[in-house]
Amino acid sequence: MVGTAAAVRSLFGVPVLTSSQISLTETTGSSTDCSYIVAVDADQLVIGRRADVDVLFDPYSYGSTDQVQIITRVRYDFALLQSKAAQVLTGVRT
Repeated sequence: MVGTAAAVRSLFGVPVLTSSQISLTETTGSSTDCSYIVAVDADQLVIGRRADVDVLFDPYSYGSTDQVQIITRVRYDFALLQSKAAQVLTGVRT
């Protein structure tokens, strides 16, 4: 079977990542349908794991239906090596 590679989005040769978690209803001036763009130099981004992965098996919450709830938790944090490594462009309208 021959597969196709997913399209890679880029802007001027730089990879672009999109998210559905960005609000489309920000208020800028009198416009209430604005959003924002965050540009980050990933080479200046540091990511660290603050805690190991915790796994909890809970046989009680859904015990009446013979199901087990599995809860996982991990904590990560990030920081910029230089504050100018990230820029926020506000008031963006589509």
